[in-house]
Amino acid sequence: MTIEYRTQPLAPALLLEELAFYGEVLARRGIVTTTAMFGWDSCLDIDDMWQDMLVPTRDLVDWLLAAQQAGTVMVGRSDVIVSAGDCTFTLCHESDVHIAAAADAAEEFWVRWTEEGYAPYAVPPLR
Repeated sequence: MTIEYRTQPLAPALLLEELAFYGEVLARRGIVTTTAMFGWDSCLDIDDMWQDMLVPTRDLVDWLLAAQQAGTVMVGRSDVIVSAGDCTFTLCHESDVHIAAAADAAEEFWVRWTEEGYAPYAVPPLR
């Protein structure tokens, strides 16, 4: 069963730290490549949003910073969705972070976000 947690809005630097943490979690699990895409409020034509791109796990932060420098996105103001297996991480255009994953994988983020004071909350499943 997939569980989704979200944080309260965070500063862009903290969003990048959470993306780096997500990459670390994946690397510990031996995942070397992720699927990433840009969504709402990216500076792309609608037909160019939600297009899968393969990004090496170790390069996630640099990839996003390059996209921001190119004017494709603004961290905290554009949706950036990164997935590996059944674990989906979203930097939201509302400046928060989402994780949707199996309970054990999501729990690691819940604990971290609670310890960091990000006031995470569970998102009820859709029926």
